[in-house]
Amino acid sequence: MRRREPLRTIVGLDVGSSVITTLIAAVEADGGLAFVAGAETPSRGVRGGVIANVEAATAAIAAALDHIEDISGQRVGAAYLSLGGAHQGSRNAVGYAPLYAQDDVAGQPGHFGARRGRAHAEPPQAPTAAREVTRADIAQAIAAARLAIPADERRETLHVIPRAYAVDDVVGVRNPLGMVGFELGVEIHVVSGAGGACQNLIKCARGARIEPVDLVAGPVAASEGILGPLASRSEALTVAIADIGAETTDLALYADGTLWRSLTLPVGAASVTRDIASDLRLPFEVAEALKRQYGHADARQIAEDDLIELQPLTGRDELTPRRLLAEIVEARVRELADALREPLLAAHRADVWPETLLLTGGGAQLSGLADLLTDDLHIPTQVTLPQGVRGLPAELAQPGFAVATGLVVWSARQWRQRTATAPRSATRQTLLPQVSRFSRAVSSFWRRADGAAHA
Repeated sequence: MRRREPLRTIVGLDVGSSVITTLIAAVEADGGLAFVAGAETPSRGVRGGVIANVEAATAAIAAALDHIEDISGQRVGAAYLSLGGAHQGSRNAVGYAPLYAQDDVAGQPGHFGARRGRAHAEPPQAPTAAREVTRADIAQAIAAARLAIPADERRETLHVIPRAYAVDDVVGVRNPLGMVGFELGVEIHVVSGAGGACQNLIKCARGARIEPVDLVAGPVAASEGILGPLASRSEALTVAIADIGAETTDLALYADGTLWRSLTLPVGAASVTRDIASDLRLPFEVAEALKRQYGHADARQIAEDDLIELQPLTGRDELTPRRLLAEIVEARVRELADALREPLLAAHRADVWPETLLLTGGGAQLSGLADLLTDDLHIPTQVTLPQGVRGLPAELAQPGFAVATGLVVWSARQWRQRTATAPRSATRQTLLPQVSRFSRAVSSFWRRADGAAHA
């Protein structure tokens, strides 16, 4: 009898400013993911999504690992980590590689010149024959695209994602391998973060005796966590995804099925809690509980005579108007709407029109938030739950677990697609290579790339 191989397990660790979420999933025989264990523990030493106190953050990560090991019965030695913080940014670029027959480029392969302002490989004479696209050609085109992005030794490249390919005048190519033509073009999406922030997170993880398999940018992980299988199947997906954390909000904009822009905004749900605590003179923990139970993003929806009994939360026999609470909440939510507005308007200027705004993260559970953002930003908005892991318990199948879920979903896709078209040489070398995802481009393929250089 053939012995059945043990299931491969993946650990996702989301180190946030207020909580650390940990998820263990097993890769099943059919390639799907099954829930093993998950937990949420307090975070310390993290501010604005980045490490602010190495000793405190290391202790918090160690406590999270001890807890997940206790409930899972498994030793955790390695994990995929999410990277937070407003230092993250992204840029798009275009590159080309020649596909001429060898006789046409003898002696000068890979010489880069200028064409329409983009990195391009020019042959010394006119081509006479086309040939098939190889993996080496894809690597050369991606390398040319990366040359268009100024190097910054202070930043770490997290992801290099080919968005779409073109072979000669045929755009919208999902996988160019084996196609015949004279020239290969590629549009890439590059996500980067501050090198110091990356190294501090790695240091804390290793100090907590866990090896980081790789760092995944927060916007990427959140998107993977709520789109699930849809992320790799839909070639026309054009949406905005906002992951609202305690002190930051990750925003990902998808166009034609792939990531078009990703960034982190320095605004989160904790500011709402701080205002409640300050204005109502309450401890932070009580203000958080009050926000979760009675908070609402639109004060107009709350009756003037609706009162909240504080005795169950504070022990004091007091009442407070619920509308007053809603007014405090709404003021901060309007700031979130303002922060989201500019990236959405920038997308419109580049002819990218998200069909809907998907909310996730712990801050997304605020009552009335989706309706207010729909009205304020003029885009249909809805709260979404984690997707892609079978058997996720109801208490964990909540917006706050989207990033942890996305980490294991992203890792599983990487594992399944190790033989994907995009070569490993096109990716960052400091940690495990990234696996590229391809999509169909529309007729504005190159124009979008030109207009989407974002720091």
